[in-house]
Amino acid sequence: MLQIKQYIVTKPIESLENASLRPEDYVCFFENNKDRCVEFVKANIGELLNDNLLSFDGGISFKYQYREYLGVEYWDDLPMLWAFIINTLEECLESGEGKCLFPGQPVEIAMKDKGTNIQIQFDHQTVTLDKKLVVKELLSHGKLFYETLVTDLNLSAYKYDLDRVNRLASVL
Repeated sequence: MLQIKQYIVTKPIESLENASLRPEDYVCFFENNKDRCVEFVKANIGELLNDNLLSFDGGISFKYQYREYLGVEYWDDLPMLWAFIINTLEECLESGEGKCLFPGQPVEIAMKDKGTNIQIQFDHQTVTLDKKLVVKELLSHGKLFYETLVTDLNLSAYKYDLDRVNRLASVL
């Protein structure tokens, strides 16, 4: 079972151990609490918005068969992280492999096309999964993120990214 969840850091993380043990104390997951996430961004929009682009800490939790490959200890600028992940996925689908680093830290994400599977490396952990499942799940969660920015937060600057996710999804 593949589980992808995206989150916004809503409280400063001073202890990775505490954040890993009780993530709900530090983050808001989009999939469970989209309205709360939107309210957090709206309440802090003055600090988070610059030239119609958002910059806020968040991340993507990635679990497969009860093993966590990315958790709350891996956070960065979430809007940039999504753009990098979508770029990496697109490169992988078009040329067989793609790589990126988290926007603000030396954590690598790499994807390799393995026929009907896709091999993903998160930092130093590697997992091979069904390609259709990974692509479908990543694009579904990316779409939720960009739809939230465009529709709920009225940030038209992210329409291009939403269209790109929709285009990638339509190709599959």
